[in-house]
Amino acid sequence: MRISILGAPGSGKTTTARRLANLLELPVIHLDDVFHQPGWEELPTDEFRTRVAQIASEPEWIIDGNYSRVRDIVLARAEWVVLFDLPFRTNLLRLTHRALGRRLGWRGVTPAPANVRDIGEPFPSVLWELPLWAWGYKRQGKVERMRTDACAAGVPTGQTLIVRRRSELDDAVERLVHARGVKKTPPD
Repeated sequence: MRISILGAPGSGKTTTARRLANLLELPVIHLDDVFHQPGWEELPTDEFRTRVAQIASEPEWIIDGNYSRVRDIVLARAEWVVLFDLPFRTNLLRLTHRALGRRLGWRGVTPAPANVRDIGEPFPSVLWELPLWAWGYKRQGKVERMRTDACAAGVPTGQTLIVRRRSELDDAVERLVHARGVKKTPPD
């Protein structure tokens, strides 16, 4: 089973990827961990695409991340897509909680990418860039574009699960558990 998880910053991609990895016993790859290098340096696009192609060639995975520069590679191999389309205010609250939690050492907060955990996020990114990106998902129609990309890549419409609220996430998880043939769903 190969699952791509897409959505705005702060939508719950990483949390959902971890939950699904636990339930479905699949390896999870966070594209932020591949892309961000020490010192918050970005991996050059050609190298990023090469690494993601290697990862996507594996027989099973959950890939969490929305990088348009590699989306074609991921979606070409994905069998399922979980696409978050939450209200902007929800994303903004989650981004704020995550940023504060990382700075204050709260447990249960999505950590910074693996290569930069000890450095911390650049403050302007937390305050300005990430909320703008989240806003852009609504204003620029990025969610619809990702849905269209999934369809164009051959992911069946019924296997692109759009999540607009918590109950839809629970339904999506149940569908994936059923599709994988898992007998019992452990609690969160």
